[in-house]
Amino acid sequence: MPLCGITETSSDAESVVVVHVQHDDGPGTGFSVGDEDFEVADQVAPRENEKIFIKTVNSCFGNAELADYLSDSGVKDLMIVGLQTNFCIDASVKSAFERGYRVIIPEGTNSTFDNDYMNSETTYKYYNEMMWPERFASCIPVDEAIKLIGELV
Repeated sequence: MPLCGITETSSDAESVVVVHVQHDDGPGTGFSVGDEDFEVADQVAPRENEKIFIKTVNSCFGNAELADYLSDSGVKDLMIVGLQTNFCIDASVKSAFERGYRVIIPEGTNSTFDNDYMNSETTYKYYNEMMWPERFASCIPVDEAIKLIGELV
């Protein structure tokens, strides 16, 4: 399962580039190359022309190859989806914002697990309704996100 999925749209209205990012926690963690839980879920498996990047830190920008790929592709807008809201997604949202990307988070496209401080629902609401909007990202209804992607292809 990917811990941080990222979809980005370029400023070129002709294209939408889809990138998958997997988090490798290292050998013996259960979330490393070769482990079942490391694999991308079948429902969102990469298509033939979609790239996969592996990272070892929370932010997807911890992978220099991904950062270079996005820069070289002329990407200006990032639509970020995946797991875990309070780790990979939050770190990637803030890193993307700091790099000047317009960040878009479709409603209901990130999630997490309960932790010692908040249940998953509260954590989701904290980031999607309080932390990111009007600061780091545009949190929009999924219908609006689908429409936005449709306008670019």
